[in-house]
Amino acid sequence: MRTLCATALALATLAALPAAAQSDLAVMNAATQIGTVLAGAAVCGFAYDDDAVTAWIDTIVPADNLEFPSMLSTMVMGTEFNLENLSDTARAAQCHAIGRTAAAHGLME
Repeated sequence: MRTLCATALALATLAALPAAAQSDLAVMNAATQIGTVLAGAAVCGFAYDDDAVTAWIDTIVPADNLEFPSMLSTMVMGTEFNLENLSDTARAAQCHAIGRTAAAHGLME
């Protein structure tokens, strides 16, 4: 019962967030998603189609959002650092997952 109440409270809180806050969360998620994929270029040796990447960004991120570029830089650099510091097996698994995601979204060259 407590779990159900906590879940209901969390959902009500999320629903009550102003549209701007929900939009900020969506942009942060977009920066995390594409930043993780883009980090695979340097660490995993992937090559991406620049036009496909920019089309993805144009589709997901409002053009007037000033936070996305800095969030994206932070996510790319942070993910590159994390990938470089994984064990070989963990890095291989992460690179595999990143490559599959990038291919599924048509981002690979």
